[in-house]
Amino acid sequence: MRGVILAFLSALSILASSHVALAVELFWNDAVGIRSQADNGEAPVLLFESFQSRGIAVDAAGDRLLWSDVLPLGAPTPGGVLREGGVRGGEFAPLVSQLTNPAGVAIDPLRGNIYWTDLGDDATPSTVYMARRDGSNPQPIIQADWLSEIEGIAVDALHGKLYFSYIDPTIDSLETGGIARADLDGSNLTGVVGGLGKPFGVAVDPLGNGLFWADARKLSPAGGDGKIARSELNGENQRIILGGLEVPFGVALDFERREIYWTDSELGTIQRSGMSGNTPFFEDVVTGLQNPTAIAIANDISLPTHGDANRDGRVDRGDVAIVAANLGRTGPEVNWSLGDFNGDSRVSLADLATLQRYLDFGDDGSVSQDDGGSTSQIATSVPEPTSWSLMCIGAILAAAWRRSRVR
Repeated sequence: MRGVILAFLSALSILASSHVALAVELFWNDAVGIRSQADNGEAPVLLFESFQSRGIAVDAAGDRLLWSDVLPLGAPTPGGVLREGGVRGGEFAPLVSQLTNPAGVAIDPLRGNIYWTDLGDDATPSTVYMARRDGSNPQPIIQADWLSEIEGIAVDALHGKLYFSYIDPTIDSLETGGIARADLDGSNLTGVVGGLGKPFGVAVDPLGNGLFWADARKLSPAGGDGKIARSELNGENQRIILGGLEVPFGVALDFERREIYWTDSELGTIQRSGMSGNTPFFEDVVTGLQNPTAIAIANDISLPTHGDANRDGRVDRGDVAIVAANLGRTGPEVNWSLGDFNGDSRVSLADLATLQRYLDFGDDGSVSQDDGGSTSQIATSVPEPTSWSLMCIGAILAAAWRRSRVR
């Protein structure tokens, strides 16, 4: 038995310390429809046809996509609709119908709710809505005189917050855009970023204290005023990741590689750069698209991924006990609170690798999380040596082996 555990630990150490460059799977809306592509040069795949889609989200737990669409006049049921379908295409179904002009879409994987923005029209103000994951009980939760053209939206499931982009019609200026924040029920509404030109997509990095957005400002006839920018979640310490863009629209985060992807609806491209903005590089990932708008990443899960299953701010014996009790469990009810740190609805060796990584505490008893520009400290009660983390992982594997023998 000791040899089996050591073999597992050896494989686990390699898994935790090495970086396997798996392709990131991208999903986006464009004039063709809902499409996907791995960022390894493969050709885009058409998953679903659409008419005017401006929002998309990935429900990783169910391998489902959620997107907005606005049907043209003359369609059997004109108006706005939210739809869902599988990440590989196939059948799709409406979730919420009879909407005005839906745009951005987001999912709260912890509480089972969906959110979307509606641009509104002359008779209906721009609004943020929420509903249950199956589309039931839709209701408006955010409207205000200083909010119009509410577009992009993102859920910070860890801290229980919504972020969305908007235009303030009460300001007489060329820079009337901003990013606002509210609780998940729409309460405690406040602006966190102002002075933007034409903000569209929004994304959050809860663990790295990062708020990201695309600003498609066009102050000069020649263009090139668009930018991708970031700040802390409270809007402080703003900085430009990349400027000189045309019409950046949707944004999505790859937490594993610490990279940000965005669409440029004028250039017809998907591009990427580092989330930190410290290294000003960017590259084309997909080109030749027709008016791409929103974008989502299959691994874009706004959940804790650092091993803190019980959300007490520490990666310690309590988290080890949770993973030990659930190792091998699978199913839709399995989430990060049971040790599923990578969001694949099972507690496996991959989650053990995450736990091992963050059990390797520093001398001061803290865990450092690289947030792409600064370092956040996750406090621990006492210093924990690396050897102790290996003992914990061994105990987990031993417990799992004993359970398998009992069965």
